[in-house]
Amino acid sequence: MTGRATAGGAGRAVVAGYGNPLRGDDGAGYRLALAARERYRDRPEVAVLVGHQPVPEWAEVLAGAAVAYLVDATPAGAAGGVRLARLTDGAGAPPPDDRRAASPSLLDGHALGPAALLALCREAYGRAPEAFLLTIPAARLDFADRLTAPAAAAVDDALHLLDRLLEPARAPEPEHTAEADACA
Repeated sequence: MTGRATAGGAGRAVVAGYGNPLRGDDGAGYRLALAARERYRDRPEVAVLVGHQPVPEWAEVLAGAAVAYLVDATPAGAAGGVRLARLTDGAGAPPPDDRRAASPSLLDGHALGPAALLALCREAYGRAPEAFLLTIPAARLDFADRLTAPAAAAVDDALHLLDRLLEPARAPEPEHTAEADACA
């Protein structure tokens, strides 16, 4: 599996964005998912999930996908730009060095992260998609109902990256950064 979206069930792509839109830049993944839902509304091979956090109900949709892009904010100092990191291989298995991702015992309805959500897919449905975490840098995480200008720009960068990733016949590049695109 190349990580590309194609028509039909086996080629279905999922974009799942989450965060708290009332906590400033923490809402970047949530806001990206809202924009993606509108942007890809005429693309039946792309499903978009929007929420405040990943929830167990997403597992069924994810298990039916070939590839998934989970989108979340990360503290700005931690990543330095929009980043794309591989969570699973083409068969939906976690990397060999990520034992936490393989353990469904970590499931907690109040703290379901990407690795636990993908473990739930494997446990409940027998498979998980090839999955990537797309992170957007967040500078402001206090009470605010809008993104900072840098976070809003990063959401736009992330949407453009998704546009390229959701084109046929283009494989994602793990550890991809928006800054690298600007230099290319």
